Amino acid sequence: MIPYVETATFPQPIVDKLKPLGILKHFFKKPYGYGTSCLTQGVLIAEFARIDPGLATFLVVQAGLLGFTIETLGSEAQKAKYLPKIIDLEWIGGWALTEDKIGSDAANLTTQSKKSEKGYKLNGVKRWMGNANRDLLIVFARN
Repeated sequence: MIPYVETATFPQPIVDKLKPLGILKHFFKKPYGYGTSCLTQGVLIAEFARIDPGLATFLVVQAGLLGFTIETLGSEAQKAKYLPKIIDLEWIGGWALTEDKIGSDAANLTTQSKKSEKGYKLNGVKRWMGNANRDLLIVFARN
């Protein structure tokens, strides 16, 4: 992991080695995952953190923030579309809640979303978005 830290690059070769292990299935309920206990999930993250805290953080963002948000708040169609690719590490995603002036205070978000002909247009400033430059990003905003 040190070369990736030193060059500030995403460790895609490491993630590719994790893919066949199905590790993220432990963080999701059936039918998408194993429905593993919170204790087991904590032990898994602790073991990854023992090896490399950055890798553990990546897994928490991928499963605990991105995936959990979709699993909890997404429609059945969204779950079917996104969760398998998130869990299989085919798509790497991030989570954008924190803002410049208010931190992670979701009740006081200032980022705005407005429906447009192509989807939604966002207007605002986000900070500290894990995995923000990857395939998928959940952005918290007001409309």
